[in-house]
Amino acid sequence: MTSVPVFRGAPFVSCLPFLSFLPLLALLVACSGARGDRHAPSAEVEERPTPLGPRIAVPGTGVSLEAPVGAALLPIGPGVGVDDLGLTIMVALAIGPEPVHEAFRQSLFTEGTGARRRELTIQDQPATLGRDALPGPGGAVARAWLVTRRGDRTLAVLATYRDSSNGETEELVLRSLETLSWDETRRLSPDRAIGIGLGDVEGLEMDRGTLGTLALTPGGVPFPPLEGEPMMFVLPLADSIEHAASAEGLAACAALLARTGAVSEANGDAQMLDAPSRGCAHDGLHRSRTGAELYAYAAILVLEPGPVLLTGMVRPDLREQWAPRFQLAAASLKHLRQPSP
Repeated sequence: MTSVPVFRGAPFVSCLPFLSFLPLLALLVACSGARGDRHAPSAEVEERPTPLGPRIAVPGTGVSLEAPVGAALLPIGPGVGVDDLGLTIMVALAIGPEPVHEAFRQSLFTEGTGARRRELTIQDQPATLGRDALPGPGGAVARAWLVTRRGDRTLAVLATYRDSSNGETEELVLRSLETLSWDETRRLSPDRAIGIGLGDVEGLEMDRGTLGTLALTPGGVPFPPLEGEPMMFVLPLADSIEHAASAEGLAACAALLARTGAVSEANGDAQMLDAPSRGCAHDGLHRSRTGAELYAYAAILVLEPGPVLLTGMVRPDLREQWAPRFQLAAASLKHLRQPSP
């Protein structure tokens, strides 16, 4: 399995969830970025309490909550955001045996962040509500989360926000998380949750036990499959690329692609992608943490809301069979979610 460096709060990180979905909560924060970093209000805006608005359902997850006034679904990703508060609320889910749930819960708790926790009940089920602050290049990023388990599923709802000096934003975020409603019987739709769709990929099916990325595996088995088996996933990136249809745009796209670490040794320079999908792509070898070498195809596609990373991997001897499938998948990628009014 592959080591995944995650630099929380950074504007861009190497956010490839090859090893499992257990670090997904950290990945969601890092890969979505802190909205407060990009949408800070002007100095003239006076801080004032904001009430909770109507309940918003996060598509494909069975989750809804009363978010602060001004909240809207994220253009890409399983969650909602409020620009005025620098607030992003994301949904993540783990399905599996007890060790999976324990590791998933522990991935929330970061040492040295001054975490405070309390127990409560959500829909008559036990839950944990926590809050802390993650260090970042632009200063600490306030964070709050709620985690609860039902049967073989553990749900976490994670919020990052620009806290106010008097703590009103934190109080509002905590009140919002406490309004969580979760229908754990709902069939998960990772493509609707993330807001990104793919055409059919021969030999692969959607893993419906992973939220936050759009993962495809043989027969839809839990991500990741056995090392060397074909797999593909799509992940939103926090960076921005205005266009890739120029030498300057291609250079920016290629630099971003290289920083993902999807390909350890590329077969030449990144190539520009045009219609129907704009962006760039390269392929080559990926070396896993076990030392195994895999064929890897990686593409950044520039959608209207922002860039996304598509990565496909398989044993090198299967390259000729799978490289065209990965390329066709990149060409079929599309944004599903309509802009919020």
